[in-house]
Amino acid sequence: MPKSKIQWLGTKTVNGIEFSMGDNGCQLFYETKQSRTYWVILRGKGAKEWVALCERKGALRTLNCCHIHFDNQREEDPLYNAPATGDEPIALLAALADYIHQGIDPFRKKKGVVA
Repeated sequence: MPKSKIQWLGTKTVNGIEFSMGDNGCQLFYETKQSRTYWVILRGKGAKEWVALCERKGALRTLNCCHIHFDNQREEDPLYNAPATGDEPIALLAALADYIHQGIDPFRKKKGVVA
């Protein structure tokens, strides 16, 4: 959606990371840019769950989902157990801010995991 359609609703600083809050008509979201990566949590209108993800050069990586591979191997994203419901997603923002501070590159492939 074009940036002109985004209504910016303010900022929130959590664990030293400043997140901008926006509404693009379909989703509410918080985003920040750190080290060439956009870090985002978003929730579709009417949805209960927030989704955490990051984006770099058009590539997306979820951060709080669970993936089941063809061989039934279960792979939990790093923020899978972070609370992700409610109107104010402070716990998920805090978990995301802590993850950003760790300096982990979420786009590096893990050994032994099918991409």
